[in-house]
Amino acid sequence: MENLKDSLFLFRPWINIIADAKVDPYSKFIPAAATLVAALIGSFLGPWIVFKREKKDKEQKIKQDNITAGNLAIFTLMRQFSRLDNICKQIIDPVRTHPLKFVMMRAVLPPLEYIDLKFDINSLSFLLKPQPSKQLQIILRQTLDDLFIECNKFQTAISAINERTTFHIQQVQPLLQKAKIRLYQDSPDTIQMGEEILLLSKDMPKILACFERILGHGIYQRLLQSTNEIIIVVDDTKESLLNMRDKLIDAINQLFPKNTDDILRFKPLENP
Repeated sequence: MENLKDSLFLFRPWINIIADAKVDPYSKFIPAAATLVAALIGSFLGPWIVFKREKKDKEQKIKQDNITAGNLAIFTLMRQFSRLDNICKQIIDPVRTHPLKFVMMRAVLPPLEYIDLKFDINSLSFLLKPQPSKQLQIILRQTLDDLFIECNKFQTAISAINERTTFHIQQVQPLLQKAKIRLYQDSPDTIQMGEEILLLSKDMPKILACFERILGHGIYQRLLQSTNEIIIVVDDTKESLLNMRDKLIDAINQLFPKNTDDILRFKPLENP
């Protein structure tokens, strides 16, 4: 409305002349003048109104596209969390406290893929645009930096899992099978190593020494290290993914305070 008033200001002298005109020899020209002024106003206002409407529609579309991009990033974070959470439930947690978890933790097959869980960083470039508030600008740019770091952490976790799977299948399992290692499901405290039956509750030093002898010192140490590494990196990445989700939601809410109802808020999913 203010822009419309400013536009009419240009034609105010003409309108005043018509409004204040008295009967004089030129009064017969007043209708024509009024028609001319109306035509001028119409020719100016028509394109101006169309321009303003198109500009507003374009800005609204850009905002909605940015909100959609932010929601997709939040959704991708939760899918990444879900992928690692399933690894925890199926592979890590069942043997997390087992004294022989380095051999009890099975390989993950098929190898994990994450190409469908990557971020479209280009779609989030709106977080880098200058903002009226310097503080908001810093928050948005730091959020994008943190998201990039989180993406690398997730890929590192997946790579660590896949590397251990390959190592376990190609180097560990053949040696264990050759040594005739057997764990009894109905007797979890019992392990058969060749012709010898040992108890985990009292023979652990001997059992560990046997595994090191069977696998060789290098493979034994690498298996211990890779198993512990997976537990640590998966647990840490799960936690940081949830923190990143909250940070991203907060940043987008600050950028679009009038559209907070449009921002997704996910709880951890059960399936990837």
